[in-house]
Order: sequence, then C-alpha cells, then structure tokens
Amino acid sequence: MRLAFFNATGTLFVPKYEVQFGVFKSALNNEDLVAFCRNRNHPFKDCLVPKLVYDYIEQLDDINIPIHVIHRETDNNVRNLLLNWLLEAYAPHLNRHNIHFVGTIEEKFDLILTMQRNNQFIAQDVYFMDSDFNTVITASDKGLNAHHTSEILLQGGCK
Repeated sequence: MRLAFFNATGTLFVPKYEVQFGVFKSALNNEDLVAFCRNRNHPFKDCLVPKLVYDYIEQLDDINIPIHVIHRETDNNVRNLLLNWLLEAYAPHLNRHNIHFVGTIEEKFDLILTMQRNNQFIAQDVYFMDSDFNTVITASDKGLNAHHTSEILLQGGCK
C-alpha cells in the first residue's frame, strides 16, 4: 500500500442520536445519514469517530502512508463544516490538502486513478475504503485494493 483513500460518510464518522431513553449510535446507509445530517444546524456536531478506523489511520500515518479523504458533496457550507470536523476529529493524521470533495462517484474514481498514475503506482498500491457496497465493487473492478468499512470491524475476528 502506497496511498490510502477513505470515504467520509459511514467510514470516518457515524451519527449519534439523542432519544427519549438515552443515546444510541448507528452506522446508517448513506441516504439516511445525509438526510439526518442535513436536518441539523451543524450536521457533524454529534457524530462519532469509530475507534478502529481512527486507530487504523493512525497506524498508516505512523508508517508514512499518505492518507486522503474523498467525499461526494456539492454544498459548500456542508463541505466547510465537514472539513473542519475531520481536521479536528482526526488530528494530527489528516491535513487540509488531503481532503477532497467531488460531485459524483465517477469524479471520485477519476481523482483516485489520476493520483495513482501521477505517483507512478500500480492500482493495487491504492487502498480504498467506502461504506457503500456498490462503490467498493466499482473500485475493485478498477483494480484498486478496495474494502468495505465493515471489514475493519472484523479484523479482531468473529466469535
């Protein structure tokens, strides 16, 4: 692995809900998460960082693997809020220049593959994690070392 890309939604953050009888946390599918986040004043205020994901990013940073976040978002206000939230939540492992926003899934892969070619890496050198199953399949079809977010939860094994 020589480059790592993580999608933000459902991978780098999950929402926390305040309910009548306490709090529950959920990794929602992307449509529900986007709807939930957009209906709040600060969409990411109560979101949580999954510990295993944070630990993995920390490990990659420790061995100097460039870590990039790639997120599909067109609303500039939401982009700025997410950028600031990610920089705070994942400090010191992310930097502003490695957080990319695109408008479509196709643009997401165009950016990844362009960076891969510009660095003269083979596609298998590029690690990609996303919470959307179809996006992971597409990434794999393009030759990337693609993983679904749930895989990181299974690293400790199953009971």
